[in-house]
Parts: sequence; structure tokens; C-alpha cells
Amino acid sequence: MLKRLQMVEPVNRDIRNKLILIGGSAGISVAVFVGVRYILPITAPFVLAFFLSVLLENKVTALADIAHGRVFRGNKTAAAIVIVTILTAVVIAVLGALGYFAMSEIRGLVSNYDYYCAVCDAQVAQACERMDGWLGLEIGRMYGVVCNGVDSLKKSFDGGKMASAMGTSFAYASFAMKKILLWAGAFFMLIISTVYMSRDMNSYRQWKKNTRFREEADVLWSALAKLGNVYFKTQLIIICCTAAVCTVGLLVIGNPYAVVIGITIGLLDALPFFGTGTVLIPWSIIAVLAGNVWHAAVLMTVYVITYFEREILESKLMGKGLDISPVTMMAAIYTGLLVYGFWGFVLGPVSYCLIKGGIQLLKCQIERDKIINKKL
Repeated sequence: MLKRLQMVEPVNRDIRNKLILIGGSAGISVAVFVGVRYILPITAPFVLAFFLSVLLENKVTALADIAHGRVFRGNKTAAAIVIVTILTAVVIAVLGALGYFAMSEIRGLVSNYDYYCAVCDAQVAQACERMDGWLGLEIGRMYGVVCNGVDSLKKSFDGGKMASAMGTSFAYASFAMKKILLWAGAFFMLIISTVYMSRDMNSYRQWKKNTRFREEADVLWSALAKLGNVYFKTQLIIICCTAAVCTVGLLVIGNPYAVVIGITIGLLDALPFFGTGTVLIPWSIIAVLAGNVWHAAVLMTVYVITYFEREILESKLMGKGLDISPVTMMAAIYTGLLVYGFWGFVLGPVSYCLIKGGIQLLKCQIERDKIINKKL
């Protein structure tokens, strides 16, 4: 009887541990969702400022030490102000230059809207005539089908909705103004918080060593640090390289909106189930149908370059440092887009890493309890 009880007790303990793991994993997932969905938007400037402070910590310390006794006298606040000011100026200059070129191209598109509509109509008509010849149809049949489809699309967008949209234009303008002021305030808080956090980073590290939740902080910090230093850094480099290659390729074929389209394709390439081929391959096919073989060749060359560029950079920069399979990362991004909306391509991987780190910590705690129980 005693032996039977001794055999049943470990089984019951194992079942209990499994139930704890399942329930704890569910609780961790819910807590991460609530935190990312509702708390992170409120604290986003301070969270981003903390990560920027970690990246700038060594530079701030080095500048304060180099200028010790001469300029800053070891004052980290002054050193942080100088570095953050320079970084902000560089970012604003780059974004301003890109915005200037983008606005110039958009202004040209709007001012020449009728001309480009006529050119596009002529290109479509020419491509449809080629399709009629290849399929053995009478000339104009494919063009009529395309025109009917465009007319149906226009009707679905109209239907009295444009009038109501114009009637609420003031409300949209007021909403946009509030958003602009909110983003400006968040940017200001980001700059100020980065300065003070860069100065006090040693105090934060000391707190992490002495806190009762040191183990939890280490696990979550390592997961997020690895995600930022490996995945997001790699994706940012790939986006910039892809946008640059696409912009150069579009400039080669003389496209007047190369900057806007190149940046858009670079951003699209970062989304799951999309890529540069989503734009470049159909564009190349349309160019062939329109008789622009040179344009099609350049566009396909750009697609091949960006495809192998992503493969090479991901293997070189990311490698096995992230410890997350590509399918898992794609699923995390896709789920993030469904749950969080547009920013899900960032928040999805962050949520996955937080959940994974919390579950690993829970598993370690269960294994530790097993060892203690065996010793007892």
C-alpha cells in the first residue's frame, strides 16, 4: 500500500506541474496581450527612450570621460544632451530630405494627374491589343472588359459616400490636428526621457541587480535585447538596402517618382506574405505587354537583386542568433497584424518573445521545485 502511494504521488505532482504550466502560459499570454495592447501605447515614448538610452549609454559615458575636467567635467547630463541633439538633428535632416523629395514627387503627380491618366489609358489599350492578338480575339475586346471593371470599381467607391466624406472633412481635419499635436508631444517626451535615462543608466542596472525580480528582469531583458539587436536591426538594414536598390532601378528607367515608390517597396518587403515581387513582377509583366522590354528587364533585375540581397543579409546578420524559425516569426507577425493592426509587424514579434521568455521562466521554476522536492 505504501509503495503504491509512493508511485501515485510523483504522478500527481507531474500532472499538477503540467496544469500549472498550461495555466501559467495562458496567464502570461493574456498579461502580455493586455500590456502590449493597452499599456504600451501610453508608455511608448518612455519604453523607446529606455532602449535608445541603452544604445547610447557607452557613447554618453565615453564623451563625459573624454571631456572630464575640460568641457563637461564628468557631467553625463551635458554629454547626453549633446549626443541626443546631434542624433535628433541627423534624423530630422534625413527625414526632412526624404519628405521633401516625396512631397515634390507627389506634387508633380497631382499636377500632372490628367496627363498620367491619359498615358496610363494608352498603355492599357496597347497592352489589351497585344492580348487580343495573342488570344485570337477581335481588337478591343480585352480593353472593353478592363473598362467595364474600372467603371464597376468607380461605382462601388462612389454611391454617395464622397458627399458624406466632404461633409465631415472638418472633423477629419480636427482629428488629424490632434494626432499631430499628440505625436509632437510624444516626440518631445522621447527626447527629454532619453537624455535623463542615458544619464541614470547605471542606477537602473544597479536596481536590476538588487531587485527581488532580478531573474524575471534578466529573462525578459535578454529576450527583448536579442530581438532588437538581431531581428529589428537586420530588418531595418534590409529595408534601407531594398529601398535604395529599388530607387536606383526606377531612376535608371526614368521614373519621376522613384523615391516614393522605392521607399514604399522597401517597407512592403518587410511585411509577411509580401515582398518586392508583389510590385515588381506585375509591373514587369505590364511593361512587356506594353512593349517596354527595357523597363521590364530593369525591373526584373531589381527584383532578383533585392531577393538575393534579403537572403544574403538575413543569413549573414541574423543567422542563428535569434533562435526563432522563419515560419514562427512569420506567424508572429501575421498574428500581430490581426491583433494589433498596422503596428503588429513590430508588436507581434515583441509579444512572442515576451510570452516565450515568461514560459521559459515558468518552466525553470517548475524544474527547480522538482529538484527541491526530490531532495526533501
